[in-house]
Amino acid sequence: MKKLLESDPGNARLHDAAAAIFLSLHRYDRARAHLDAALRIDPRLVSAQYNIATALLALNEPDAAIEHLRRAVSFVPIRGSARQSWNRAEADKAL
Repeated sequence: MKKLLESDPGNARLHDAAAAIFLSLHRYDRARAHLDAALRIDPRLVSAQYNIATALLALNEPDAAIEHLRRAVSFVPIRGSARQSWNRAEADKAL
């Protein structure tokens, strides 16, 4: 992955893929750095918006996570059980 990123540092999807690896290893700061890069390149990359929300939740930054989730759903509206989960998260935050 490192060589791919060195050869194509402007590829948002590669940064997102690297972040997914770091997320799976619970290296949230490293994941966040790649996700910040991915979103600077392509702010509409829904998977990066979702992944950074995951990292931010793990880093105990729920307000920032919700903002990224809002951006993600503004690009791809959610329905059904995902919408119910979103509503539940908003309700939990209000408590």
